[in-house]
Amino acid sequence: MANPFSHLDDQRLMELYNDGDNMAFEVIYYRYKDTVYSYLSKRVLDKNLVEDIYQNVFIKFHKSRHLYNSKHLLIKWIYVITRSVLLDTVKKKKV
Repeated sequence: MANPFSHLDDQRLMELYNDGDNMAFEVIYYRYKDTVYSYLSKRVLDKNLVEDIYQNVFIKFHKSRHLYNSKHLLIKWIYVITRSVLLDTVKKKKV
């Protein structure tokens, strides 16, 4: 069964997600998961580390979803989170 929110734009999905609708997150996740993974894979050689960072990106996304500003494209915000988690991991592990 298709997700009933799959046709919505990112800003509307974030509104729904912030209101507690997890189906909206599911659409966002499936819309951008490959992009995030590809970004990380091009920058980190260790696949296990890529997996860890990838999971942490979406954890941070979830925890900070209330900070999203609809003036900005969601993908740019996701990239900011991804880059931040990547840099934090590199600093911690000295990769």
